[in-house]
Amino acid sequence: LSVIDNDKLMGIACSKHTLWRSKMLASGLPSVPDITEWKERHEINTRRQGEVVSVTADYAIIRCKKSHLVFYTNKSMQKRRKAWPLTVGIDVTFIPKPAPVQGNRPNATQVKQ
Repeated sequence: LSVIDNDKLMGIACSKHTLWRSKMLASGLPSVPDITEWKERHEINTRRQGEVVSVTADYAIIRCKKSHLVFYTNKSMQKRRKAWPLTVGIDVTFIPKPAPVQGNRPNATQVKQ
């Protein structure tokens, strides 16, 4: 019975009137005004502020000022070459990412001084 019901519904969905009505939905799109400020109003800032608490040649540890969580970062996680090397005690901003392996520290990417 469900096959028969599905066949009936498919017939309705593929009727000429239904297809015509579906095509008409997009007819008014060019007249919809563009909202240029839409991105700025709806963008969520995911950057966090932190302080570099430990540095070696290969990696750095950053403590988030808001949550006091500790984040791991290294040179390969940075898009900008100016971000490395980091020094202990400086304030930075970063984008947090979850730890790749459970039990490890979360990562700090795109660090800016």
